[in-house]
Amino acid sequence: MSKVRGHMTSVVITVDENATVKQACQMMNEEGVSGLFVTSESGETGVFTDTDLLLLLSRGKPTDTKLKEVMSRDIFYVSPEASIKEAAEFIKANGVSRLFVSNNNSSGEKPEGIISVTDLIRALRDRLNFK
Repeated sequence: MSKVRGHMTSVVITVDENATVKQACQMMNEEGVSGLFVTSESGETGVFTDTDLLLLLSRGKPTDTKLKEVMSRDIFYVSPEASIKEAAEFIKANGVSRLFVSNNNSSGEKPEGIISVTDLIRALRDRLNFK
């Protein structure tokens, strides 16, 4: 089975934790992505996604809220050498929609890529020739 490395998105868009939700949304729109890797000077990291935005808006929070107040702090990593099946099982087991790809899961270090549910479905469809 093919490896994560061959199906991941290798461009990881980062944003500082002090950016506002509005700034993050503008960045997501400009970059055409559904999630951002959130960084800080202290090395702590998080992720801000479309799902986080939906939750924020449904709770009536203002868009000038800082990302550090609303980002998800749980970041899940997968090795670039993991199989597509392993990545899919990990996503299912943890109830997430994306995994950051890295050989080194250190907090604060930018990952080398992202693999999402959409990427996994595309990889499986290609394997089955359902193009």
